[in-house]
Amino acid sequence: MDRDIKGMQRENARISVLGVLLFCGTSIVYSMTAEVKDHLGSPMLFIDGRPRVPFMFYGYPDKIAEDSNCPFIRQANLAKDIGVNLYTFTADFVWAREGVKPDFSSVDELYDNILKFDPEALLLPRLPVHPPRWWIKEHPEALGVFSDGTQDSFSVASKQWRSLVQKSLQQYIRYCEKKYGDHIIGYQPCALQTAEWFYKRSWESVHSHFEEPFRAGFAEWLQTKYGSVSSLQKAWNNSSVNFDKVVLPTAEERGRMSKGLFRDPIKDKFVIDFYEYKPIAIVEALQLFAKTIKQETAGRKLVAFFYGYTFELGAVSYGPQVTGHLALKKVLECPDIDLLIAPISYGQRSEGGIGSFMAAVDSVRRAGKLWLNEDDTRTCLADATQIFGRVETLQDTQWVHDRNFAHVLPRRMGCWYMDLFNKGWMDSPELWANISRLKDIYQQQLSQPADWSPDVAIIIDERSPYYLSTTRQLTESLYSGLRSQFYRMGTSFNLYLLSDILENRVELPKVNIFLGAWYLEGQDRDTLKTALKGKTALWFYGSGYLSETGSSVENMTDLTGFCFDQHRCKRSTITFRDNRQWNGKLENSVFDPVRFAMVPEKCATMLFDKTIDYAPCWSVKKQLQTEPLASFEDGTTALAVKDYSGFQSIYCGITSLPAQFLRNVLKNNGVHIYLDSDDVVSTDGHFLSVSASQAGLKTIFIDKKDTLVRVDTGEAVQTPRGVLREKFQQSQTKFFWIQQP
Repeated sequence: MDRDIKGMQRENARISVLGVLLFCGTSIVYSMTAEVKDHLGSPMLFIDGRPRVPFMFYGYPDKIAEDSNCPFIRQANLAKDIGVNLYTFTADFVWAREGVKPDFSSVDELYDNILKFDPEALLLPRLPVHPPRWWIKEHPEALGVFSDGTQDSFSVASKQWRSLVQKSLQQYIRYCEKKYGDHIIGYQPCALQTAEWFYKRSWESVHSHFEEPFRAGFAEWLQTKYGSVSSLQKAWNNSSVNFDKVVLPTAEERGRMSKGLFRDPIKDKFVIDFYEYKPIAIVEALQLFAKTIKQETAGRKLVAFFYGYTFELGAVSYGPQVTGHLALKKVLECPDIDLLIAPISYGQRSEGGIGSFMAAVDSVRRAGKLWLNEDDTRTCLADATQIFGRVETLQDTQWVHDRNFAHVLPRRMGCWYMDLFNKGWMDSPELWANISRLKDIYQQQLSQPADWSPDVAIIIDERSPYYLSTTRQLTESLYSGLRSQFYRMGTSFNLYLLSDILENRVELPKVNIFLGAWYLEGQDRDTLKTALKGKTALWFYGSGYLSETGSSVENMTDLTGFCFDQHRCKRSTITFRDNRQWNGKLENSVFDPVRFAMVPEKCATMLFDKTIDYAPCWSVKKQLQTEPLASFEDGTTALAVKDYSGFQSIYCGITSLPAQFLRNVLKNNGVHIYLDSDDVVSTDGHFLSVSASQAGLKTIFIDKKDTLVRVDTGEAVQTPRGVLREKFQQSQTKFFWIQQP
């Protein structure tokens, strides 16, 4: 963990020792502290100075008083019985209104009823900060505006709305801390689409933010970025613009494709700046609210937000640049934020799926923040009409929970189990008995160092999408869809932001898979080449094409080492050549980029339409010491490998590759492969989980000197020559300890 982050944590701890907050002239003396701090090499939840397994239950407690057998009571009883008394839920928010006495009766009723049910309850309330109707009526100028003329309830850039939320948080927290402070561990403000801090209607083919507050916020941010009018005019190549005359891009300007799938870094700088500001407008609000919560709680309570869905939102219609979730780096730099949360990906999450993260969670971990998965699995108790991967049977539900847990444990992250829609999805003693088993495994590991250091890194770029045209053609397959392959590579991996590497916060492992990296400036290319010395890099379509001075294939060559020809791709498919070393099990096969699927699925992959248009399209030129590995339909080279600038460079001219090819790359670079089949592996070298994408006989490989022990029984497994062959049902997940001599 970085020294500066540890320093900030110490400062927060110093402040929290004061433990006193003035409330209307009365001292509030705290007796409970919740914090995130380092524990044996990983951020961990601490309650009153003791590490706590970060498992929670999310439900709907608002019906407790009128129905003693409501879904919340039934499920929370099951959670409480296994020692899970951390509850998260949506609470009523009380708005500050001048001249109106705040009414906290609904807050009292909710919290009192929860504490009557469980006097030991610890609470993380979710606070909806969409403005109330009376405020919207009084402030029509603060409404958001879409390109189709419809309006949103507020603009996130509105200073009036931000001030309203800040004052309301102060009022709310002071009241709750005085009365319920011994039970509330933190606060989670929520707003925008599904209360997850990405812009409303992001999934639709519509542009947002044509309102005055957003224009004013954009202009103010531009003044901070450029400092002077002359610098702005030079950047935009517009001698008439000044900070007072800044306008918002029209829908036509936002949709214009000046360089095919890319924007021109010089001619389109006006629109690029607008997309850079979109996430900043959200983060400015989050930073303000986080600081307010820390101040009002004397630093003794947690601040939580949904944010950072860089992988998941690559699939939205106009690309991730419209969502507001491309400033995770700035969120991680905020010392007042403790927890970041996202649901498990909605693609491939049921039986035989992968249960992938939405975000670059290892950058979150590196920054000293605790990541929590929202496990809203549509269990076997969900209605059969539920989409997004309803699981058919109790056994399959338990295996899906096991698989999801296996991604969390090696990283020492957290999870809440969610009964979405208050339908009793978790109303099963058998489900909670299985979660109790998982909790016991986690508790056992709390005393062990978090030895999380995979030999592979997936590195995603949240800056480059500002420079893309408003389309998901690149990011749907590369950011979202490719997860279905790298979760099946046969080993574990880190998920990092590219900025962590460019700013030298991370030492790269043996193999590094770069997603995006279309736009690099200044010394970025040299920084990457230096960081990659003695390692391997896998680049995809167009890596390095753009810079602050323009676009060129020479930029790509400087980064990757390959020379390129530009041509027209009629189809996105590639055909693997006859090369056993790199293309083992793939020779002469045809591959299409894998797409993201937010639909029920029972198969391992779904495919793009074969007419995806790469514009421009580049093939690798024939060169000495360049080894072609796959071809486009016209026979030109689509995939190649070479040694370059002290590292091994692999370039792929499309936006995906199959898991088998990735495994071959890892094997060729000395990465241990635990499973040579398209199943899901998660391991830290001590704990090993295998989840079967398809039923059948699986072959697990460990070091010949190590011993494999079943976690649930303690049985040592015979592994002659380090090999275990074992039958799996589809979705079956098995846990092992790897014991070294």
